[in-house]
Parts: sequence; structure tokens; C-alpha cells
Amino acid sequence: MEMKKNLFSKIGLSLAMLAVGGMAQAGVITGWDMSNVTVTPGPYTEYVTYPSYLFTDTAKTEYHGVI
Repeated sequence: MEMKKNLFSKIGLSLAMLAVGGMAQAGVITGWDMSNVTVTPGPYTEYVTYPSYLFTDTAKTEYHGVI
């Protein structure tokens, strides 16, 4: 009897997770102020990463980091 109860609770949990997972939505980026960012110019090669520097201001003298 305990095994049956455990099975039903696992099935119920799985169904609940599927229902909630369908409600999740990803954010959409609609714009990006590029005035303080320098992007490596192309052409680009697949599976190769290129740095984009995030500067502290639009003068682009000091940077915070790289994406």
C-alpha cells in the first residue's frame, strides 16, 4: 500500500512540474544601448568566442569587464 501511495505522489508531482514548466517564459531583449560597449568586428567563425568590452562611460577609457 505504501508503494502505491509513493507512486501516485511521484506521478502527481511529475504532472504538476509539467504544468508549471509550460507557464515559464523567457525574457526578450528589445534594445541595447551600445554607446559604452565595443564589439569585436566580424567576420565570425562558428563555435569561437569573441570579447565585447563593457566600458565605464562613453569615452571608453576604462572597462568593467568583458562578455
